Amino acid sequence: MKYTEKLARRIEKEDGKIEYQKLIDHICGVSEFSEEFVSKFFLKNSGKILSILHDLGKYSDEFQDRIRGANIRVDHSTAGAIICDDLEKEFKGRGEYVIYKIFKYIIIGHHSGLLNYGTEMDDEGTISSRLNKRDILCDFSDWENEISIDDIKQINFSEEVLGFFKNNFSVQMLIRFLFSSLVDSDRLDAQRFIEGENSIVNSKKLMSLEEMLNVFNDFMKSKRLQESDNPINLIRNEIFNDCINKSRGDRGFYSLCVPTGGGKTLSSLGFALNHAKQNGHDRIIYSLPFTSIIEQNARVYSEIFGEENVLEHHCNFSFSNEIGEDEYSENQLKYKLAIENWDMQLIVTTNVQLFESMYSNKPSSARKLHNIYNSIIILDEAQVIPNEYLKPCIKALEELVRNYSCTVLFCTATQPEFKKNGLIENFDVVEIIDDTYKLFDDLKRVSGKFIGKKSVEDICNEMNSHKQVLTIVNTKKHAKEIFENLGDSEGNFHLSTNMYPNHRKEVIKIIRERLKNGEECRVVSTQLIEAGVDVDFPVVFRSIAGIDSIVQAAGRCNREGKQKNSTVYVFKPEEESHLGLGYLKLTSQIGEGIIDDFEDFLSIDAISKYFFELFIDTDHRQDKHKILKMINKHKKLEINYDFREINDEFRFIENLGAQVIVPINEGEKFLNILKYSNRGVKSVLRKLSGCSINIPNYILRELLRDGCVEQFSDDIFILKNIGMYDLKIGFDKDNLKNYEYII
Repeated sequence: MKYTEKLARRIEKEDGKIEYQKLIDHICGVSEFSEEFVSKFFLKNSGKILSILHDLGKYSDEFQDRIRGANIRVDHSTAGAIICDDLEKEFKGRGEYVIYKIFKYIIIGHHSGLLNYGTEMDDEGTISSRLNKRDILCDFSDWENEISIDDIKQINFSEEVLGFFKNNFSVQMLIRFLFSSLVDSDRLDAQRFIEGENSIVNSKKLMSLEEMLNVFNDFMKSKRLQESDNPINLIRNEIFNDCINKSRGDRGFYSLCVPTGGGKTLSSLGFALNHAKQNGHDRIIYSLPFTSIIEQNARVYSEIFGEENVLEHHCNFSFSNEIGEDEYSENQLKYKLAIENWDMQLIVTTNVQLFESMYSNKPSSARKLHNIYNSIIILDEAQVIPNEYLKPCIKALEELVRNYSCTVLFCTATQPEFKKNGLIENFDVVEIIDDTYKLFDDLKRVSGKFIGKKSVEDICNEMNSHKQVLTIVNTKKHAKEIFENLGDSEGNFHLSTNMYPNHRKEVIKIIRERLKNGEECRVVSTQLIEAGVDVDFPVVFRSIAGIDSIVQAAGRCNREGKQKNSTVYVFKPEEESHLGLGYLKLTSQIGEGIIDDFEDFLSIDAISKYFFELFIDTDHRQDKHKILKMINKHKKLEINYDFREINDEFRFIENLGAQVIVPINEGEKFLNILKYSNRGVKSVLRKLSGCSINIPNYILRELLRDGCVEQFSDDIFILKNIGMYDLKIGFDKDNLKNYEYII
């Protein structure tokens, strides 16, 4: 034994002194967290055993040389998996052998990510290939001087855990939850050691759900006292009361189907807070499809509970201050940690963050997964879950309800009937509103009318005949053509993803002000405005689309019931290309068929028929990337999963382009910080995401070749030719004016 004291890590203090963490202290520290996390959902001793095994390779002399300054690479994560491999063989024929097999994934992957299991013939990059290294692995046998083998044999395989081993999906999800628990525990202990006795890891949690419920109740009482007793507010109160009444039910699936303007943002939160008190849930996760809605909802909740008590987690979020990371306040540091592991009571996030954490093999993405246990998940705009990932998403939600004590609330104005259409197989879905037909009639403020085929010129003429009007189309090209032919009035606006997010937010702010003040306001937008953007137009035109999209468009029309009678005019573009491609075109075709069949194509029956036909027509593509097939390709309890391939295929946002920074206003300011300062780089990059646009790869190659874009680093690009960004329509590759102005 070369070293009597085994070390886990070293840090250099500001005064230049080196401090070391003892390996046994690290193992005990990780165990402290991991036992707490894992015992909530699985065998009590599992967290402790994983903690012991995960760093056994650090007992080798070679690793100890490295920790003391030697410039060598040492594999420290395979050792614990080799012990598991031996124990798996020892317990063959007993339930425990399965546990040790799944532990191998977690131990080997706790730094680099979950690997495929593979076969003995694999050369590298799999569990099997790592186990084949046992003969060349550094000697780590000194672990037996500090740890007893009996400590890692204390698995009591019992009836209570058999539910996890009924099918491959449950087993692979269990691996992910255990993986998440170990990764978070490992990083928390490391952070606690680095930060010392005043570590933010040990700081007091913020407002509890019970405290939030009390604050929320006071807020709602005050709100009701300030509101007038107009018909819409009375209906909103009825919806809220229905949510409170149904919140007394058990954990499971719930559905809140409420027309736009029915107050579902507050009503769904009221359900969740009361349901959490009833069933002892730990946190509420409010998941939405678009950042524009997230920012809107997070702002509402922050006004109620305080900004520090609402975790807003999405790609555009950044802290409000512009200081170095070492200058954050305690609350901000706590918030910063919660973004990584979701250890907060109220989280507002994206479907991308929620679902990709369930299918990612990356430690950074999976770290927060274990904190989804015992949560209430509100899926707002549930109909927007991408069709090609629908089955894997629903399957994951079923697993969370079945084995991880979750409740799921589907919340939308156009509710897909997941149960009726066979996507939810083993659970009932409790409807919160008993009579949705009556509710839709009571809140009906808009009629739909199909006006046939219309050219760009026709739509421009229609728009110019109204003082305030919104037109929503399927493609950016169509939106641009209409806007450019609309005229030069200062009241004309364009919205599309060709505009960077902060630019869109500014334009939406101006639009709201003009609508409020009764000023001229004509807007042409892609469908980005449909889901949750709070605007209220007296008239809306909508290019033919899926009925769910048309109903969402109707939600931007006469939202507050100020008009006695408002109409959403649905038209078919004269040019076929303006319908969109692929899925967009398919939904438009199904939507057109529904319009032909229903006089009121905004009705519940029309919506139901639309989703029924959509799910039949797209059944073959609801798991387009064969995620579930990959999970089930091996026999049950063979415990052989291709985690890397699943990670690569499960991508809500396809990587079809690159983010290009537009250095105008904020973009220029933050870009200069990035270029000339090393402080707070991650925070600056988050801010720059709000100043960036996505450009398809084939266009990016042209722009790089022509010098219009420069590559700042591997994945950061900057628009050099500012003339290609129009302050009304955003990025336009055909706009070459001011080409001589290159920054």
